[in-house]
Amino acid sequence: MYPSRLQIRSALCQIFNSRRTVTVQEIYSRIKDEFSMTAEEVARKDSQGACLIEHEIRWEMQTLQKEGRITGTGRKGEWRLTL
Repeated sequence: MYPSRLQIRSALCQIFNSRRTVTVQEIYSRIKDEFSMTAEEVARKDSQGACLIEHEIRWEMQTLQKEGRITGTGRKGEWRLTL
């Protein structure tokens, strides 16, 4: 099932609440698994040719960052929940 943006945001919050620190690759994998996405769904591309689901995940992560809910750890591709 292809998740909505709201479902992606909810999944991100659950991931950060359970792990506190997580890599982007772990996030991609967990969301794809959680929604049992098919190979065809994962293969969908955005208008620039990038993986659509990964683009939408990054978009929601950016929203959480702007809200001050997550921040980078200083390590490339690693994020953490702010307290």
